Parts: sequence; C-alpha cells; structure tokens
Amino acid sequence: MDLAKSVFVAPCSRKVYHNCDNPAACEIVLGDSASEIFASREDQIHEISRGETKELLRLAHARHLTQSIMHCGDHYYAICSCCSCCCVPTRLKQNFGIGRALERNPNVVRDFAQQLLD
Repeated sequence: MDLAKSVFVAPCSRKVYHNCDNPAACEIVLGDSASEIFASREDQIHEISRGETKELLRLAHARHLTQSIMHCGDHYYAICSCCSCCCVPTRLKQNFGIGRALERNPNVVRDFAQQLLD
C-alpha cells in the first residue's frame, strides 16, 4: 500500500448480499486503476490517506474478515476485506462451482507490488 501513488476506498460488491453487520464500503483500490475500474460508479469512491487505509485493514482484522487481493485478468487492483456470508467470489465458488472466482497465487504480493511500480 505504501508503494501506491494513490489509495481509494469503494463499496465491495458483496453489498448486494449484505447478510451481516460488517461494513461494505471497504474495498481498498490501490493506484491509478480506481478511475478505470469504477468509472460507472465515480460517486461511490473517494481517495483516502494511508493512515485511513491502515485503520480500515485493522478494523477488518478485528472483525475477523478475510483479505483478498482482487484482480481482473492479469491486473491486480484492490484489497477486499470480506466475510464468508456475503463474499461474492466465495458464494460463486460454493454455490455455482465457479472455481476461478478465488485463486491462490503464491507470488501475489510480489506481483501486485511490481505492478504498482510499473
């Protein structure tokens, strides 16, 4: 997160399922991709400080949410903090067998950091 030129917060897509009281506005978008990814929802994103970002991550950890690095194709763009009852990728995998919704990549942190530096 300290490598990103900018940090934004946006509502997570799980808000459509919102089955619990965990906050839904907690998708942390790193770098310049925010304007591209959320072009149709510009009114729902806003830039935040690194301190606010770290506080959001601490809150998510305290609520026992799981952090995932989100990607679209080969492009990493966000850190999402989610719960199992609302998480869209988890529900896609569990309910519909869409296994690529959640992938493990042992190099994800390195790859994401490199993308931010490029």
